Amino acid sequence: MSGRMKHILRTELGGVHFRYLFLQSVVSLLPVESGIRLRTRLYRLAGIRIGRGTVISGRIRLTGIGPVTHLLTIGSNNYLNENITFNLGETVTLEDNVSVGMEACSSPTPTNLGAPTSGRERYLPVPSASGAAHGSAPG
Repeated sequence: MSGRMKHILRTELGGVHFRYLFLQSVVSLLPVESGIRLRTRLYRLAGIRIGRGTVISGRIRLTGIGPVTHLLTIGSNNYLNENITFNLGETVTLEDNVSVGMEACSSPTPTNLGAPTSGRERYLPVPSASGAAHGSAPG
C-alpha cells in the first residue's frame, strides 16, 4: 500500500472507534428492556465509565470527533432509557441516582456562541447533579 493511501486511510478512519462500533452492533441486537445488565457491561467494554447499579434499557448513541467514549462518565445507581444521544465535544458526567428519559440528548455548549467557527470550538463540560431526572423528547 502506498504512503499516500496510508495517509488517506489514517486521515479518514483515524477517528473511528472500532471497539465501540462493534459493541454498538451487538447492543442493537438486544430488545429494549431486555438484557439491561448485559447492555451495561457491553458499554463498559466499549470504554464508557459506568458506576455500579446502573442499568441501560436501550441503545446509547455517542457522537463527536474521534474516540469519544472516554468523555462520558455515568455514575452509580442510574437508569438510562432507550435511544439516548450524547454529543461529546467535552466531558459529560451523570452523577449518582440519575434517571434519563427516552430519546434524551445531552450536548455540551460551545463557549463561543455567536462567534465565527474556527474549527477549534471549546465546549463547556455537562455535569448532572445527583438525583436529577432528565426528560425525554416530546411524543
